[in-house]
Amino acid sequence: MVKATKTPAKSASKSKKNGCTLTVKPKVLLSNLTLLNAAVTSNQQGLDRLCIEVGNGQSIFSVGGDIGVRITHKANKTSTSPTVQVSCRQLKNYAATLDNSNHKLHLSLEQVAIANQKETYQHSLITYKDTIPEHNADFTAVAQVKASEFKQALDRVTPFADSDIKSIISGICLQLQAVTNESTEESESLELTLTGLSEPGMGHITLQVVDSVENDDMGAVDNLVLVLPKRAATFIANNAEDFTLSISEKSVRFSWGNVECTVQTLKGKFPDLEKIKASVAKNDTSVEFNRSELQAALKRHQVASSEIEFRIDAEECTLTQSTEAGSGAENIYCSNDNDDAEEPIRLSLPIDYLVKVVASVKSETIGLQLNLVPEEGEDVACNNILVEDDDAMYCLTQLVAE
Repeated sequence: MVKATKTPAKSASKSKKNGCTLTVKPKVLLSNLTLLNAAVTSNQQGLDRLCIEVGNGQSIFSVGGDIGVRITHKANKTSTSPTVQVSCRQLKNYAATLDNSNHKLHLSLEQVAIANQKETYQHSLITYKDTIPEHNADFTAVAQVKASEFKQALDRVTPFADSDIKSIISGICLQLQAVTNESTEESESLELTLTGLSEPGMGHITLQVVDSVENDDMGAVDNLVLVLPKRAATFIANNAEDFTLSISEKSVRFSWGNVECTVQTLKGKFPDLEKIKASVAKNDTSVEFNRSELQAALKRHQVASSEIEFRIDAEECTLTQSTEAGSGAENIYCSNDNDDAEEPIRLSLPIDYLVKVVASVKSETIGLQLNLVPEEGEDVACNNILVEDDDAMYCLTQLVAE
């Protein structure tokens, strides 16, 4: 991308003041700035600061915050320049208008200027003097992940994570667990489980094709649980190539090509995934619907209400919703393995969440797995409802009247 050239050394002081000039290819520059600006946009802190540093035969373009991205390029000549900061968004806008010739990017403490090869035009940006927090932790590489499979899995769980960074029960949970070869009893790969956490439930999917990275302490990797902000995880899925996953105490790093993306993990008291799965382990009554028919019915009710009630009697299910503005009801066909019950099955569910679950299911039928037997000492059965689809699992919590 760049070639660093020395500023003519008329004097040591003048050379330091003038900084240095990088030769940049406009398409590569725009591609890099597009990625960096996407990180700025996804950053919860909204810090629009592009840091450019040149030294030791390389140039580094980076942005910081809770999502930090560094892009490194080799420079043909050893040159050193004071680190400067400019608006990433503005420089990206300039880069989008450049002609196809190589351009000169001149760095100085006062400004960053970009001009075409013939110097028929030049744009300048003033520099900022504030400080960007750096991610200086020691990272340990633990896994190699295929970006396409990560994105496909994330697409199926992201709808179930809240974007609100203030909510400590939302985010994308990444869990690594070693897969042991039964014959050799040795760990040969890792499972990466992605879970979207929010109220009132979760979306849960496991990737089986994750290669481990050799390190001295694989025990620290097993059952490792990290929680990322939804926007950060989405940024990785939308921009990363096949990546190496590395961990530290408070953050996680995704590395591909010449790019490093560091994300601060969320801290807080998150739902216990194993406890949630255990809560639906006894759900042995299944009520099945045609997925397309249920989806269409739910979308009609979703227009007017955030809640939907199911009344399931043998092979007929009545969906109802009622608000101050009006009400609605319709019957759809279903099948269940408890059609001899004396009383109809009644459910009260959050309609927005249920619509997301139905949309994520791949099969033509969708089954709500229920537990109709109350626990000992309880008056009502378990409120958690299970939906399974191939390698994915969704958990819904019934609404309880106050």
